[in-house]
Amino acid sequence: MELMYFDETSMRSVRRQDVANFLDRKAHHSARDKLTVVVMENASIHHHIDPNVLEEWTVRDRFFAALQPRYPPHRNPLEAGQVPPALVRDLGKKRLSQ
Repeated sequence: MELMYFDETSMRSVRRQDVANFLDRKAHHSARDKLTVVVMENASIHHHIDPNVLEEWTVRDRFFAALQPRYPPHRNPLEAGQVPPALVRDLGKKRLSQ
């Protein structure tokens, strides 16, 4: 299994169609001999991508977009504000240096 992180920056607000276009570019360039699974957080812009497009990615590109299940923010200490910002920065620095 190979793990990759995809991101893209924008100088304006990102909309649902921007996400769909980004994923479409990734699907077109994905390896056809492997299944690519993209796991997305539960942000509203990740929802309601045309089901026909999702099916096309799966069949044509072996590219599957999956949403994480909904969960209450209090289950994630970062979202609940329970983790001190300095600790988050330190963890990020360690992760980047590895």
